Parts: sequence; C-alpha cells; structure tokens
Amino acid sequence: MQIRSPKDESTITQEQAYILVGGKAEVQTGRAGYVDIFLVIDVSASTALYAGVDFSEFSRLPDSYITPRMVTGRNPSPNCRSVWGSHHLRISILAAEIVASRRLLSQLNSETTRVGVITFGDDAWLRQPLTHDFEQVRSALDLIYKRGPRGKTNMVDAILLGTEELLGKGESAKYLDSIKTLVFLTDGVPTLPSGDCVSGTQADTDLTINTARQAGNLGISVHVFALGEEALSNPRAAVGIARESGGTYTAVTRPADVLAVVDKVSAVGVDSIQVTNETIQQEALQSRLVADGFFASAVPVVEGLNRIQVLGSC
Repeated sequence: MQIRSPKDESTITQEQAYILVGGKAEVQTGRAGYVDIFLVIDVSASTALYAGVDFSEFSRLPDSYITPRMVTGRNPSPNCRSVWGSHHLRISILAAEIVASRRLLSQLNSETTRVGVITFGDDAWLRQPLTHDFEQVRSALDLIYKRGPRGKTNMVDAILLGTEELLGKGESAKYLDSIKTLVFLTDGVPTLPSGDCVSGTQADTDLTINTARQAGNLGISVHVFALGEEALSNPRAAVGIARESGGTYTAVTRPADVLAVVDKVSAVGVDSIQVTNETIQQEALQSRLVADGFFASAVPVVEGLNRIQVLGSC
C-alpha cells in the first residue's frame, strides 16, 4: 500500500474537516507499478440483441444495423441461433459492452496503465495495441460499435491473442514487469474453433478453459463478465476461464447492468481498501479503488497530528 498524497509530515494550513488521501495498492511485489489491461469484447451476432436500456451516448453514431444471417445446425445452442434482421445498436448488448469499457477506461491512470482492445466473433482481432494514449482506445471503441455485431463466438482465439500481446509477441511493446490482465465481456458460449454448433460446444468449452489455464500459468488473469440469458444458461466456459486463470467471474442477468459492476474488477489483486484516521479512530467518508490499484478517500482530520492508516483486502 502506497500513500502518494499527502506526503508524510505534510501540513494543512487552512481550516478543513476532510483531506483527500490518494495512493496505489497491489498484491504483487517487485513490480514497477505498471498495469497492462486488454478489453476483450464479444462482437458475435447475438450481441445485437436487447441489453435492457437505450444508450444515449451513441446518439451521434449510426443506430440501425442489419445482422448477417448465421449458419445454424439442428437444435443449435443458444449462441448459434440466428438473430438475422434489422437491429437498433443503441439498445444492443454490444453497446452495453462498449459503454462499460469506456467507463472502466475513464477510471484508469494513463501514466502507469496501458490499455488495448481485442474483439472476437468468428476470429479474434487486435483493434488497439497496448497504449498509454486513452484517446486512441476510445476511438477504437467507437469503430467497434460502428462495425456492429457479426459471426460466432471464438473465445479461444481471443484469449490466445490477448496472451500474445501481453507477452510482447505481437504489436504491443513488451513490459517485462507489468501486471497483465484481460477484461473479458461476453454474452454467449464458445462455438469455435470447431464450428459445429450442434456438438462442438463441449469441445470448444474444454479448449477455451485449457487456453485460459495456459494464460494463467503465464501470469495473465482473465476477469469475465457473462452478460444475459444466453451466457448464464451455460456458464461453464465463463466460470472456467476465470477460475483457471486466477481471475474473477461476474454474472450479469441484464446486460446493461454491467455498467454497475465493471468498475469492481481489480487487476492488482486488492479487492477493497479501508482508510482510517487512527488519531481520532474515524474511517474515511468515501473510498474508491479502481482496477489498476489507484485509490482515493475523503478522510476526516482534526487540528494537530493526524495518523492515516490504509489497509487492503484480497
């Protein structure tokens, strides 16, 4: 735990009841304080479905979208059903994923955190290599929205691509000592690489979980948000990805509600903090911890010496 502001023995000269205490928390030691996060976004055809609300943030962007017809087999799994037709993107699951990604991005510290973007449907695509320039990330997210949903659900390729980029084997510059994580947003179950929506889901699920296990062995955690009925009807892959990589699994019944939980993810292994003024035995009025470990708290103070304690829990 690092308290970065105020510094030790700082003096407050004006009268005030609270001070803002800020710092950085992380479990891993021996790191340089850098965090690398990939936003991994499901853009399969089913993400054209209703998320639960209308996202006014996209009023300046195209709304109507024609989903290509999907190839289905007999008794297809939910993620292989055809959702062909005209859809309003502003109310889609894809829109919920984009807005949630923006919300998480807005809380991160670009000085020590890099963010990249990957999408997956039939294949996985690198939309933005890891960067400290968050405006580039926002532009990439806008383009993903404009492209719209299409294809099946290739989780294996998404995790493999994320692993390759985080290890510096792709287009992203390599940071040897960074904390590495994937924030994985999906509304379905894996239907590739086998491509057989009738019998392939079990095999694809096993392969997906095994791929996540390999990522975890390389020090990469995957935090999974399973969005909506289709993802929650068969969560084995999503739960397995999180468990085998050392990440977390979050079930979101109404996809739009991902906005309320996405900022609870922690890439640094610290889930919550408690900030206390030990001098007067009072806890902070408000404390906020974000994904890359930075925190801020409004702490009550009194005249004279104030000793501040910050505790983190995992």
